[in-house]
Amino acid sequence: MSDMLTAPKIFLGLATLLPLVYIFALLFVFNDFSFDTIQTLHYVMMVLYAIILILYSLNVRNNERLPDEKRALWATLIFIGTPVAQLVYWWYYVLPDDKDTEA
Repeated sequence: MSDMLTAPKIFLGLATLLPLVYIFALLFVFNDFSFDTIQTLHYVMMVLYAIILILYSLNVRNNERLPDEKRALWATLIFIGTPVAQLVYWWYYVLPDDKDTEA
């Protein structure tokens, strides 16, 4: 694929990592922040995570690399096993180039 199509894939992968980074930061870094700041960050992360769930749901439905018999499994894993399942799905079904699947 061209670099233009690879950039959104990388961006989606980084956005998928953000909830894990946020959880770590919430537990260990944000101790000195005010409640209002943490609440605002939490709202931003909830909106971001909702967008990520929508993007992955659309990708599971429209991804040609994903076999039909695995669509329901991945849809369930993305909603229940998130964000770790999203990272696994991203690695196996979003990131690979088309030339990797043609061989």
